[in-house]
Amino acid sequence: MTANQITQTDANPVESGSERSSGECAFTKLMKDAALKVVEVTMVVCGKLPPSLVTATSSGDAIFSRDDLSNAGKMQEFVTTGRMICIAENVDAVVVCVSAWIRTEGNSQVIEPVLADGVRGAGQEVVMLFGESRDKMGWAVYSVERHGNGHFRGFEEGPDIRNAKVNWEFFGFMPTEVPDDISRRKAKEYLAARNLPNPRTSQERGLYYY
Repeated sequence: MTANQITQTDANPVESGSERSSGECAFTKLMKDAALKVVEVTMVVCGKLPPSLVTATSSGDAIFSRDDLSNAGKMQEFVTTGRMICIAENVDAVVVCVSAWIRTEGNSQVIEPVLADGVRGAGQEVVMLFGESRDKMGWAVYSVERHGNGHFRGFEEGPDIRNAKVNWEFFGFMPTEVPDDISRRKAKEYLAARNLPNPRTSQERGLYYY
């Protein structure tokens, strides 16, 4: 299982199509290990992938997902909660996993993420991974293979999307600096106020779920 590419860039600015660094950093390892495990297990069990945030924490790899990001308010809640998780857990890396469809418009490709349950796009079905560490950002893409009955079969090498238009880029979750104790305490209070389960008490398949 290999992506067409795992592109890494400096954290600022984000230029998804330019390859500028060498070696494996925290988010590329998370992409290839925990994030793909989450995607594969979710696709096998559910047949679909809701937008999911995967983090590498001191307690293990934790997942936060939402079925519906179809409006600005729900998208903002997902982004804010994801950022609070990254601060509260002082994570080393984070990867956002989303289903998407690639379609052709004229001479260009357009990538449309699936932001709500039951929404089916047109074109080629793919999974996109948007990864961050403190100083790097990048993405990878995998094509989705299905059986004739529509059940998930596996992944294959993704298409070359270096010149494609991505309607959403899921970056900006990682704090640029290591959070201090006060920031972590406030982030934990934010998460507790929203009644998210403690990831340490909800382990399943070797992963922790918010």
